[in-house]
Amino acid sequence: MSTFPKGPLLPAVEAPVNVPEGDTYVLRAKISFSEAAELAKKAIVERTLRPADMGDPERDVPRLAWTPFWRVDASVDGFHVGFSGVRVGNIPLPTGGTRHKDAVLLVCARRAFPYTLALPTFLSGVVGDTDPLEVELAELESAATSAPEGGERLDADVTRDTAERDALALIARAISPGNALYVDTKNRVRSSLFVRVPLYMVRYRYEGEARSRPGEEFYVVLSGRTGKVVSAHHPSGMRAAAARVRRFLTFK
Repeated sequence: MSTFPKGPLLPAVEAPVNVPEGDTYVLRAKISFSEAAELAKKAIVERTLRPADMGDPERDVPRLAWTPFWRVDASVDGFHVGFSGVRVGNIPLPTGGTRHKDAVLLVCARRAFPYTLALPTFLSGVVGDTDPLEVELAELESAATSAPEGGERLDADVTRDTAERDALALIARAISPGNALYVDTKNRVRSSLFVRVPLYMVRYRYEGEARSRPGEEFYVVLSGRTGKVVSAHHPSGMRAAAARVRRFLTFK
């Protein structure tokens, strides 16, 4: 019997952002509860930097959440002027030019849900333990004809305007030079769609040497479409590595 708390994943929103069903889209789930449980177990116990004392920790059953997102298709064009470290005499050589980036970003429309906005891996070049969500237009269905089934429907508290600002700010940071004296950007939002994405959240317990504090909550969040881990909080990899070094030095 699970000892994890029951009830809603998140508390109710006092003033939710309401989007009509006719303007809402749904991404169908392809991963079952049993598949989500197995994928979560693998993500937890087979990590390279898992603590040596973790073993196979107690896990909650997968919780399916139809999580609200704004799918923002946008672009940013930037122009910058700066100076390089190369000098001719005492005069630094100027640098500058234009930069452009297009991106389709999934901005979580529920602030309290544990998902961090990030550029897709193929744009950022950053490979980590989690994969930023990506949703193609061809995968979406109207909520008016394809309502979410099972699980929990989370309220939204992020408006379209806020989501667009967040998306544009992230794209702008991606093309912004670090030492420019002048930067000018032009933003464009091609479309913003309200989408409910099926995500499985699996919580687990760990009270060993790599925890940061007693009762710290650990979890993985899986895409109900692909099964990929899109968000996670694990025991500290640095603490786990330090513990391994201490044991090595102790038994040496």
